[in-house]
Amino acid sequence: MARKRKNRFSSQKSQKQKSSFLIKDPFSGDFLFVYPFKREFDDEDWIYTWIEIKAGAFQAKYKATLYIPDFRYFRKQLDLLHQGLSEKATYSAMEEWLEIEIVKKKDGCLEASCKAGDRPGALGTLNFDLEFHPSLIPKIIQSLDYTLKVFPEIDFRRTKPDG
Repeated sequence: MARKRKNRFSSQKSQKQKSSFLIKDPFSGDFLFVYPFKREFDDEDWIYTWIEIKAGAFQAKYKATLYIPDFRYFRKQLDLLHQGLSEKATYSAMEEWLEIEIVKKKDGCLEASCKAGDRPGALGTLNFDLEFHPSLIPKIIQSLDYTLKVFPEIDFRRTKPDG
């Protein structure tokens, strides 16, 4: 009986699906896709992350170095937003690679106001908004939980407050 050969790409794809998050505007098709994929150094809390954007006529894909505690902080804020204990959740990368502010609108939808920077110090930026349904929040939280499991924090002294 022949053994079934394991496809090495299928496990990579599933890790990508688990650790990435997508905010997609169902009306315009615009999106923000964030995929952390590799720790920068084994002894630090920075991870290489692909950021892909489609906003109107603009499209971008770039590699950023993001700080792991920022993901934990964003995850906690998203949880409060989802539970109705907060009206907004924010993600702000330490080196201005990416900023996201998600707020509840009066109609029940959520709006993410985003700012993407092409390098530390954000000399070139793209500002865009995405509207989406609150049912997407648990999927984003689940992806952030997986990211924090795969890339646990190393240096707890520099983390943001639990807010």
